[in-house]
Amino acid sequence: MWSERPWFVWPAAVDPGWCAALAERLRSAPFTDEALGLHGNFCYERLAEPELDALVRAKLEEASFVTELSARVGRPLAPSVEGLVKRVDSAPHRRFPWHSDGSRGREIAVSLSLSAGPVQGGRFQLRRKWSAELLADLAQGRPGDVHAFEVGDPTLVHRVTPVEGPEPRVFFAGWYRGA
Repeated sequence: MWSERPWFVWPAAVDPGWCAALAERLRSAPFTDEALGLHGNFCYERLAEPELDALVRAKLEEASFVTELSARVGRPLAPSVEGLVKRVDSAPHRRFPWHSDGSRGREIAVSLSLSAGPVQGGRFQLRRKWSAELLADLAQGRPGDVHAFEVGDPTLVHRVTPVEGPEPRVFFAGWYRGA
């Protein structure tokens, strides 16, 4: 229940067969390096095919998905999602340190798993800014699994731990605003 914790896992939220087929397609899709932050402290690869990003966004903007997500978080959400497909591999410079996504009116974040195989490391972690205690420590799910978390709360921060094996962590990171 959302009121008990600021995150949840939604297995098979998006058609797993569709997501698995997309995950295989993403194995050979072009990605480009993206470095953000004052010193490039966020470093991942971004999908270089905007039409594939758009396909994923369309799935996450389907009325049935937004209605169910709104019900799960206990408030209405806007029917559009902002986001992109990201890939994080085990290269030493790939990193996602502690941060917040709560700017620009974002309320809820979703991470849709699009990895074609099991990922070692690359765990999603969530905590309060002032605490070392993890509220969530989640392995990458199967294609189609979603984990959602609160980003409108300015006390929450999250990160993705380093990927340690040969399989990259591929996911769609998306954000919804309130309706």
